[in-house]
Amino acid sequence: FPSHDTTGTIYVYDLEFLNNQIWLASDEGLMNINSKEQLNLLNEVNKTLDDRIITSLNYNDHKLFIGTESKGYFEFNVTRNQFNSKNKLSSLGAIQKIKIHHEMIWLLTADSGLVNVNSRNEYNCFNKRNSKISNNITDIITDREGNFWMSTLNNKLISFNTLFQKLNTTIKSNNILTVYKDKSNKIWFSDSKNIYVHQKKLTATILQNLGDLNVVSIHEDEYGYMWFGTFDKGLIRYDHNKNKYLFFIMLVS
Repeated sequence: FPSHDTTGTIYVYDLEFLNNQIWLASDEGLMNINSKEQLNLLNEVNKTLDDRIITSLNYNDHKLFIGTESKGYFEFNVTRNQFNSKNKLSSLGAIQKIKIHHEMIWLLTADSGLVNVNSRNEYNCFNKRNSKISNNITDIITDREGNFWMSTLNNKLISFNTLFQKLNTTIKSNNILTVYKDKSNKIWFSDSKNIYVHQKKLTATILQNLGDLNVVSIHEDEYGYMWFGTFDKGLIRYDHNKNKYLFFIMLVS
């Protein structure tokens, strides 16, 4: 990081690339790094954010949606460089991720489960309507058919259709760390030890017997390689066609 008045290690939970700037959600607050490599702390702009841990970011329609650990979420207008409003829905607890889907704001929370918010700032907690949904949701995606796939820390990988009727899956692991849809509509997900790929009601296990991988992020690049970010094993690139993987481990001196 460029020089700043923070001390010790900065933990970055999420990031976005906007207007030649890197926006960071961190335990030191909301930050951005501009084209001159200057690090700015946005908590100093909005005092409501002071000393608040920023957990998640999502950019949509010139707005940056900012999730926090204890103060709900905020909206920041990137074009005008100003906050649109005070914090919203602070009663929901820690917001782990924010997703925008069909003009709805979807909040993945650690305590209140899956919540969506409409344009009138009215919200629904789906866990109250469906006890099958875990309270601790780590990620959510939609496939081409419009089905929802949610990874949870205590209730497996859950898939629902648009009416939130549970779909059948063959996953046995209870704690799913993340879920991702690739370009061919295959669903990738991980638990603490393995990575799985699901397609047409069949689930295959890949990268087995490598110890505790703890894959927390999955991404497909333009060449079709799958990339896995881990807690303990660095960065992994996987060639699904050849079933070969390559570890990239960063050494810190």
